[in-house]
Order: sequence, then structure tokens, then C-alpha cells
Amino acid sequence: MRRHLETDSAVLRCRRLIAHQVVDWIKEEYSTLEQILPTAAIGNGAAGMIRSGVNQILKKVSDDRDHMLRKEFDSAVQVLIARLKSDRSFPEKGEELKRHLRDGEMVSTYVKDLWSGVAHVDQDRCVKSALA
Repeated sequence: MRRHLETDSAVLRCRRLIAHQVVDWIKEEYSTLEQILPTAAIGNGAAGMIRSGVNQILKKVSDDRDHMLRKEFDSAVQVLIARLKSDRSFPEKGEELKRHLRDGEMVSTYVKDLWSGVAHVDQDRCVKSALA
């Protein structure tokens, strides 16, 4: 639930940013129109249209296995897989990422929040069974 709220919050921040950028663009490019047009409403409308457009594109890509963007993505993933298998620096980068995730404050805070969210569960039993 918390992750969903964080995602919603990020989407709202992104939408506000787009709206502000549209308003700033109108003010900069069309300063006279900006004085008579409801620029905030235009900015919010533009952000909504962009979100809707992106969602439509992602739906089409998801629904069509032969979609050009999907093929390009699949191709890029295959290239990445080949690099992961052959590039000697990737295991080192993986270990670095593992250390960052294990020792980093952000993941630690997230895990603590998860544990507090399931406080009613017998945590000792869960840890013992996970380590067994």
C-alpha cells in the first residue's frame, strides 16, 4: 500500500512539473497570451494529455508482440544479456550494487517500514524459517 502511495505521489510530482514547464513556456514564448489565458489550466490539461498519450503508447506496446518499440526493447534486453554473460566488469558492478543495497540507508529504512507494517507477524519465526 505504501509503495502504491509513493508511486501516486511521484506521478503527481511529475504531472505538476510538466504543468509548470508548459506554463513557463507559455509565459516565455507568448507573454501577451499568458496575460489573458488561464495558463495553470492549460498546463494541467497538457500534463493530463501527455500522461494519457504515454499510457496509450504503453498499452499498445503491451498488447502487440510485433510492436516496433517492443521489438527494440526486446533487442536491447538481448544485448544486455549478452554483455552480462561476457563483460568481466559486470560481476564487480553487481557486487557493488549488492553492497549498496545491503548497506544503504534507503533500503534499510524500507525494510524497517515493511517490518513495522507486519508487526503482528511472529518476526522471529519468519527470520528463523528464512535462514533455515
